[in-house]
Amino acid sequence: MKSFFTMLMKKQIAVLFTGLLLFWMSINAVNAQNYGIRDDGGVNLPTVTYWYTGATVDSTVQGAAFDGTDFGVVSAFIFKDADIKTWKSDGGDVTGAQFNYKVWEKGETEPASYTVRNIGWSVDEGCGNQIWGSFGDQIDVASGLVAGTYNV
Repeated sequence: MKSFFTMLMKKQIAVLFTGLLLFWMSINAVNAQNYGIRDDGGVNLPTVTYWYTGATVDSTVQGAAFDGTDFGVVSAFIFKDADIKTWKSDGGDVTGAQFNYKVWEKGETEPASYTVRNIGWSVDEGCGNQIWGSFGDQIDVASGLVAGTYNV
């Protein structure tokens, strides 16, 4: 009897990223208007690190770079890390960040809710600037999926 993974490798799974910015910040702030997300065009942050079958190395890209990307036929797709930079001013306090994602089969209804992974505080850069990075265990997006074309 073949394992599910072996059967999965022989079937086509395409992970198609469509129009979804993978980084939604969920920031609990004393004064909600007194925080921000730095989006510097992908030069630094926010970023996501991932790997998929066929890739020789991990990739780290700005979250928005996923829009419309087709990774072809894969049997594994793993989110490994995420980094987000925030800043505070006027007494505001950033107390957390989250990595939110959804997976659904093409042609099916997009789920209403996200799978949420908290991102831990990483670095205080001074002047209210902070980097939030690392969400713990890797996320195996393809785990448990049947062969098909998926949106993330």
